[in-house]
Amino acid sequence: MEGVDACLWVGSPGAVGFNSVGKALTGEVNPSGRLTDIYAYDLTTAPAYYNAGSFTYGNSKPAMNRPKRKKEQEKAT
Repeated sequence: MEGVDACLWVGSPGAVGFNSVGKALTGEVNPSGRLTDIYAYDLTTAPAYYNAGSFTYGNSKPAMNRPKRKKEQEKAT
């Protein structure tokens, strides 16, 4: 996105964990840990996207067979 220098994703740090996040953002502490995982900007660039295989859920209808919404029906005609 234009004008965005950085993005921070904080996953469920808990009530006390947010205090630590605030300290890191304000510069009160200098975290020196390493990332335990990486997150792809575009999921289609991650190898797992292609290696996960095909799985069909038995309790849902495929999106292609779902009933069309009213606006979709109007566009089709």
